[in-house]
Amino acid sequence: MISITGRVIDMFGTPLENVSVISPGQGFTLTDDKGKFEISLPQGERILTFLHRSFKKNTLAIYCDRPIDIEVKMR
Repeated sequence: MISITGRVIDMFGTPLENVSVISPGQGFTLTDDKGKFEISLPQGERILTFLHRSFKKNTLAIYCDRPIDIEVKMR
């Protein structure tokens, strides 16, 4: 398992709370009031989907076998 941490922001750089961070078949989490999240996923190809009612769905493929920190901008 690897840890993926990050922050979700809007197009102006404002952190977004309660964004669903979903890994199909693996689980999900929500961003906190600072837009931060952490999710642990098995090794191999990882797909993360970010959903919020006010923004378009954002899907990322992550090809990394070590812990990473990402920033996701919702539009």
